[in-house]
Amino acid sequence: MKFQPVPMLTSLLLMTGIMTTALPGASYAETTSDRLKEAVELPDQLKPLPKNTEKTVELKEKFDKMSEREKSEEGKFKASSFDSEIFYEYEPNDSMELADWVPYGSYGMGYFDSFEDLDFYQMDLPSRGDIEITTVSNEYADSTIPIALVVTPDWEILDIIETEGYIDGGLKFIFETIEGVTPGPHYIVLVNGTDDYDAAEPYLFDVQYTYEEPPISFPDVVGTWAEPYVDYMVEQNLMNGYPDGTFGTNNRITRSEAAAVIARELGLYPEIAEFKDVPRTHWASEYIGAMESAGILSGYSDGTFRPNASLSREEMAALVVKSYFLEGRSDVKFSDVNKSRWSYPYIQNLVANEIVNGYPDGTFRPTSSIKRSEFAAMMARLLSDEY
Repeated sequence: MKFQPVPMLTSLLLMTGIMTTALPGASYAETTSDRLKEAVELPDQLKPLPKNTEKTVELKEKFDKMSEREKSEEGKFKASSFDSEIFYEYEPNDSMELADWVPYGSYGMGYFDSFEDLDFYQMDLPSRGDIEITTVSNEYADSTIPIALVVTPDWEILDIIETEGYIDGGLKFIFETIEGVTPGPHYIVLVNGTDDYDAAEPYLFDVQYTYEEPPISFPDVVGTWAEPYVDYMVEQNLMNGYPDGTFGTNNRITRSEAAAVIARELGLYPEIAEFKDVPRTHWASEYIGAMESAGILSGYSDGTFRPNASLSREEMAALVVKSYFLEGRSDVKFSDVNKSRWSYPYIQNLVANEIVNGYPDGTFRPTSSIKRSEFAAMMARLLSDEY
């Protein structure tokens, strides 16, 4: 779910923008709270909020509701029992490896348990463009001033081009505009802007786009049969291209790529994969783990998942039917898919839902690999009535 961006406020409290700081190969031990605090500068005095917007009103309501909840040390809060849009931290979350997950379009909430406390939240940003992060805290809690930074998985701190500080209704609002985000996983790092702390004072944060770049046109897709399907999947932030500017339309889609697309579309909670050939550092580990945890996919008898293997047509059929609980049966018969084949019911179900067809020679070719363009077309037909 996307929120509309907060209108830029007047009476700006401008500060010097920071230069992008790249920390290639930096370990958590090298990245201290003080080092991150140096990346931003807070205003000496917060000004009254010029006017309330729909978004600030919503943030106030969320903060008030959140503050009513007693802090608990037990369990990992995936979402509030009384507000599914608020995702709570679970300590320790002071590194990328221990980051809590907050889906884009939701709110993150936490506490600073020490003046050096760092709270890492993983968020998949869906588009290219600029984002605004708003943090909210108690106006009278002088020891709690939450600062938000956006860090890439390779420890690049993204530019903060504008910061504004305001107070209203007993709350502090810090608005930070960060430019040049790209699609994919990022870490929202919350740092306390003081040398003190109050473990009883919570903060709330929200991330939204102020500017989204239009979808990229891929030279290997323009003018082909797959263009509308690829455009749809890119617009929905479900598929992206490669660093060379192409979509890879004729490339075979891998099992990990397919798992990532569907896990993102379903909004599944990330889980570390348990397969021996999918290390924690694999880019799709949490998507694969989420699909496994949801009972949608499984690995092979040898304990592997084979993330880089091509997805076959019959595997795709099973994956899609299980993911979306599709129903229906087709009377179409394929010469290479008999009723005893494990994938027969999934294939028939997919055909009945007009998501995929066979070939002119009467075959389905269940073990053939699927191209990225073909996968985009199948998913677009599934997700949109337009196709």
